[in-house]
Amino acid sequence: MPLVRLILGMASLFACVACDRAAGSTKLIDVTISVRADRSVPLSGVPVRVDGDLAGRTDRAGLLRIELASSLRREVRLEPICPEGYRQPDRPSVLRLLSYTGEDAHSGLELELTCRPARRRAVFIVRAIGAPGIPIRLDGDVVERTNRDGVAHFSRSALPGTEYLVELDAAEHPELLPRRTSHRFELPDRDELFVVEQKFEPGRPPRKSRVLPRPRIIRIE
Repeated sequence: MPLVRLILGMASLFACVACDRAAGSTKLIDVTISVRADRSVPLSGVPVRVDGDLAGRTDRAGLLRIELASSLRREVRLEPICPEGYRQPDRPSVLRLLSYTGEDAHSGLELELTCRPARRRAVFIVRAIGAPGIPIRLDGDVVERTNRDGVAHFSRSALPGTEYLVELDAAEHPELLPRRTSHRFELPDRDELFVVEQKFEPGRPPRKSRVLPRPRIIRIE
């Protein structure tokens, strides 16, 4: 019996030491969360959830600093509550803390969350070489005319994936060729600049239809 008690006591001691080591492996890690619309546009005042609970709001620089307890195999879900005019991420970001436990844990982590704008801006620059004053059509409607240098520009705001048809209509100038050109564009998930460059050249003027004289009717009695 004394031997059995000794063995049990040593087992309990080793178990307690292991528990102390496991408890000592849990550390607090500083995490800096950055919320941005695009990589260069920080968003301030955005609430951030950590595992479903509100952890705070971003400051003027779009940053929120929190502390997380790192433990073995812990995964933390982080999610911004995007403001109006911005799209909520499809799923929360997952931060795995396994790599940051133990004596070599990093002193801090940085994580970027994104609230993409719901609409994007499309800017069009048209250069119609040799064609001043011609109409520019967007999806069939006249939106601008080229200036004396053959240049025009305009912009639109739309959802990503929107398709545009830009047409240069020289129908009012029958001496120019081509009469009409079309250019198709698709707006990506970012603000985009579209450039249209088209050269117009003098063409043969349209032939005038020859009017034949009306035949004279001679009555013979």
